[in-house]
Amino acid sequence: MRSTRLIPMAFPLLLFILVVAGSGPAASSSAEAVDFASEIWPVLERSCLDCHGGKDTFSNLVVTSPEALLKGGDLGKVIVPGKPDESPLLTRTELPMDDLDYMPVEGEGLSEEETAALRQWIADGADFGDWTGTE
Repeated sequence: MRSTRLIPMAFPLLLFILVVAGSGPAASSSAEAVDFASEIWPVLERSCLDCHGGKDTFSNLVVTSPEALLKGGDLGKVIVPGKPDESPLLTRTELPMDDLDYMPVEGEGLSEEETAALRQWIADGADFGDWTGTE
């Protein structure tokens, strides 16, 4: 009879452990990780490289390597890993197109899917994976 009493008391603890471990039915499922090389780099290459890819870059911001992207430019960091709302690389693409700070200045803006992928990539820690940059 003693073990029957423990079951109701142990259930909340067991449920808590399963949720924290992420293996129980109450655990929330997160989206798949965004791959920088295949999902983010093509967007940066299309939308940012013309102004931020060579020796004569605007605001000294270079997007051609992880180190350069994390360093930022004259206006400071453009990526704050884990904090998309503090990352101008994202927030400037979300401004109204007539805002002077909107990016990209020329060409087509980011699609909703591209913006969502960029937001998730930054929120997840801005992992570059095996991407080492362009030459």
